[in-house]
Amino acid sequence: KENRATLLSVITFVVALALGWEIIEYAFMALSPTYAVDLKIYSPSLSEAGQDIISNTLGGLAAFFLLRK
Repeated sequence: KENRATLLSVITFVVALALGWEIIEYAFMALSPTYAVDLKIYSPSLSEAGQDIISNTLGGLAAFFLLRK
């Protein structure tokens, strides 16, 4: 049960962080597109943002399973 709760915590944390970052990228692009493009801090599409969130979640899961005791 403890591993299951920890796994749920890891998934929740990673998804929340990924969503937060995607929102920041969107806001940066909306408020300052020149800087966002120059610094390459933006998601060109909703599909790419979704792929980022999925890959972050998979990375969090991989880290969880590799690092668990």
